[in-house]
Amino acid sequence: MSEGWTSLKLPRKLYNEIKRVAEKEDLKPYQIVEKALTMYIAQLEHTKATDVMLKYRSTRYYHPRSIYHCFKVLLAYADLRVMLKFPERFNDEEINNAVTRFEYTLFRVAKDLKVLRREEIDMALKLIKEYRETKQGRVLAQLNDLLREMFYRAVAVAGKR
Repeated sequence: MSEGWTSLKLPRKLYNEIKRVAEKEDLKPYQIVEKALTMYIAQLEHTKATDVMLKYRSTRYYHPRSIYHCFKVLLAYADLRVMLKFPERFNDEEINNAVTRFEYTLFRVAKDLKVLRREEIDMALKLIKEYRETKQGRVLAQLNDLLREMFYRAVAVAGKR
């Protein structure tokens, strides 16, 4: 089966630019498009292979890894908060698993984004333990403040990358 030819509708301005570059390079217009597409694909593959921020693909968009980790922290904390708020609906094993998942998520953020310190993670875990024992709103407010500050710092770093 031969490659054949087909037509491609382009905006006039783009077509004129392709035509201008083709004349300047002494090539045919399709060769300019072919070169541009080849360069684009090569750059895309290079970016995917060398990007330190490893992009996660959702259905339609690429997201930097730092944003992914921020989202994971929010989900892990929301899961934990629900279990802490309604302990009668969950057994101790489920709550302990939620604490472990939350701790793991914080360590991943600390390792990958380098914005959290070990002391902050230990303080968050201490506050979680204290809240489980006392159910004091003051402790929960401290935990929320600490996590909000950690989250904002992680998002700020994500925005700079």
